[in-house]
Amino acid sequence: MNDENCGVCPRCSASVQIACEDAKRRLITAYGKVSEEEYARLISVAARDRNTLSVALRECCEVYMSEAGVLSVYYGCTCEVCGFKHEFNHKEDINASEKPQSQTE
Repeated sequence: MNDENCGVCPRCSASVQIACEDAKRRLITAYGKVSEEEYARLISVAARDRNTLSVALRECCEVYMSEAGVLSVYYGCTCEVCGFKHEFNHKEDINASEKPQSQTE
């Protein structure tokens, strides 16, 4: 089985979260001290920061069993925005040569 998906990058998500928290602090600090127009602008900046997350994490997953009884699992991902990259590879011999047990035993 081979599958390709797209997702949200955890590194980008953390960056956007920090930007949103900063924008929230700026809003709290500015409340009552700036004009309504400036406060509305700060709100739009905060909303824009939260909406900047894109589905830029390209994921690839492969799971298969060889004729020799080796289970192979591969997962890899790369973010097109920040360059985050991760790979996971695992192979396991499942000892397919053992005789299966009867379900009535």
